[in-house]
Amino acid sequence: MTQPIVDVGTVHRHVFLQTLMKRSFVPIKEAEDLLQSLYGGKQGLGVAHVISEINLELSAFGFEVRKIKGFDEKVYVGFVNREADEMSKKSTGYRTKDGKPDVKMAAYFKSLVEKISICEDPVDGIGYITSQDAYYAPIYVPDEENQGEGSQQQLKEVQGFSITDREKSLDAFKRDGWLSEHPKEEGLLCLGPRAILELGPWILNAHGSEMAAESKLTLSRAIGR
Repeated sequence: MTQPIVDVGTVHRHVFLQTLMKRSFVPIKEAEDLLQSLYGGKQGLGVAHVISEINLELSAFGFEVRKIKGFDEKVYVGFVNREADEMSKKSTGYRTKDGKPDVKMAAYFKSLVEKISICEDPVDGIGYITSQDAYYAPIYVPDEENQGEGSQQQLKEVQGFSITDREKSLDAFKRDGWLSEHPKEEGLLCLGPRAILELGPWILNAHGSEMAAESKLTLSRAIGR
């Protein structure tokens, strides 16, 4: 019986994509090393070439592989759901002890990103929030019981999210690449590479009119706009 012919290139792209899907993002050097191990150093099979081929296959499904330059000056490659660039759909990996989505943690993340995005005095063109302010930033969630008429959504402040909860959340956000220590000044938090990859376009659309010109330019350059 004739065995089906398997396109080795397709298999290699699948392995590369599976790695990105599992880790969400990787530094460009790791992506290059992975391709080297898969393709054996064949010419013309750099990261940009493979990303282009993968995106042709993913375009119909609302996903893509993106490449950005983080605020730490390093280049990263990541797997992104284009259809979920809204903040409400991000940070969904965090769950409470009973396995439910952690609404408070997601709301806290949203609050931090919004404050970083509209920072009025960016350092070296990078918006930030101080660690101290991050511990006391107010957190709001939709008030399902008291919705006003029309499309205006009513919010209520989250209670019972302690300093310890915030410390643990900040550690998780930094560990997972959503936030990073500011590269130019200690004690400040800025967007991490994963936030730039997955939320960069959304931030520019949602907060572009409120952003300091330097921050807007820096973020635009980071995502290649």
